[in-house]
Amino acid sequence: MIPADVVLALMRAKTIEESDFIGEQKYPLAGGSVAPSITFRIRSLKVGDKTLTNVIGSIAPVKAACCWGGAS
Repeated sequence: MIPADVVLALMRAKTIEESDFIGEQKYPLAGGSVAPSITFRIRSLKVGDKTLTNVIGSIAPVKAACCWGGAS
């Protein structure tokens, strides 16, 4: 998941284009509810010396709670 403001910055930089958005995914949350999120394709993602292609990402709200309970 990538925060919405980061996705917008990547779109402005043309790193993510409109054609990369592929739909919506529903994610179960710890409290039992389900949250929808827009999904998109990351055409190329470099991690260290490895390059991954066609990675599926989703958009998190700008102030989504993080794994340690704080705001991201």
